[in-house]
Amino acid sequence: MRFGFTLTQWPGVYQSHNPMLNRVTLIVLAELSDESHNAFVKCFATQKKAKKQAFQTLTDVGFSLVEITVVTYLLGLQQLWFKGEQPMNSEITPEKVMGWGEQWLELILNNMPPEKILAHYPPQQLLSKLKPEERLMGLHPEERLMGLRREEIEAYLQKLNNGGVEGKN
Repeated sequence: MRFGFTLTQWPGVYQSHNPMLNRVTLIVLAELSDESHNAFVKCFATQKKAKKQAFQTLTDVGFSLVEITVVTYLLGLQQLWFKGEQPMNSEITPEKVMGWGEQWLELILNNMPPEKILAHYPPQQLLSKLKPEERLMGLHPEERLMGLRREEIEAYLQKLNNGGVEGKN
């Protein structure tokens, strides 16, 4: 390769032996391995095949390697590169790409069953977003008392009888 660049131990990564360029690393995105840690940068490869493989890798791992804003941007890029009807003479801004990604996220979320979305969060995290009365909404009185010992229920009833519960008249 020109300027003394030779392949390193990693596919797609080149170093030069030229003293003027020995601190420069050349990365050929399309040559990087298809491992998940390379997927994000491979989305920017010039070869369509490499890009598609990168998006497939990210899809396979559930985009769990990247933050939601990056996922949104990548979805916008995917829309532009593989599904877009964008005229070449129009300006493509990061804001437009983010907008396309947000549209895709909205479409995905609106068509996903709530159970599938909720399954991604631990119950404690979900419950922490609800007020106590919202947590108990729809439960029958016996369901509200499940898990309490008899002594706890009796102590609460005693407190009620003595007028010691806030918010009760």
